[in-house]
Amino acid sequence: MKRALLFSSGITAIVVGVFALAYLTSAATTKFSFTGRGIVQEHDFSGKNMRLNFTQLSERAKDLGLGKSLDVSAGNAKFYKKDAKGKLRRVKQGNVAVGDEVSLRGSVKSDDRFVASRIVVIDTSFVMKGKLRTYSASSRQMTVDVDTSNFRSSNYVNNIVPFVFSSSLKVYSGGKSKPFDDVTAADQRVQVDGKLVNNTDLEVTAMYEKVK
Repeated sequence: MKRALLFSSGITAIVVGVFALAYLTSAATTKFSFTGRGIVQEHDFSGKNMRLNFTQLSERAKDLGLGKSLDVSAGNAKFYKKDAKGKLRRVKQGNVAVGDEVSLRGSVKSDDRFVASRIVVIDTSFVMKGKLRTYSASSRQMTVDVDTSNFRSSNYVNNIVPFVFSSSLKVYSGGKSKPFDDVTAADQRVQVDGKLVNNTDLEVTAMYEKVK
């Protein structure tokens, strides 16, 4: 009798476990697939999530996320980024910087949670040339009257374009490096290299003075 009771209890526990598993699975079913773009705002490496500000979303997902900052599950996502030769390479979540723009695809779950399956860093690097109009080492801003650009040229060429930079800016003059706070704006022709961050700021990482 005691053995039968134990066996019965075991069966009951298994049945309860199966129903619990079924409930948890049904609670995370897929509603529909999505594609989109967004700006990386934060990483949660332990939880394998990343917070994105969605700038584009496929039609069914727009009401849920467009223009919003949401946590996206990235635990099973594959990450890709272009290397120095422009070839798309598989990378880790840690290789995606805050401020990077990414394209992604995945699924929206029944609890309206976004789960990514593929995340690709969008290349927003630029090389622009033109006359240095203004330069402030204290506020770390500059403007350049751009005449050539390999990035969105129709937006920047023949315009005075504002740039930002950090204290890690590398400045080169005549092939030699110099402190970034020794630069003066004297309409000399410069080359600025960097990338678009947060979908708004042109951030310069290297500047070359007196270029042709």
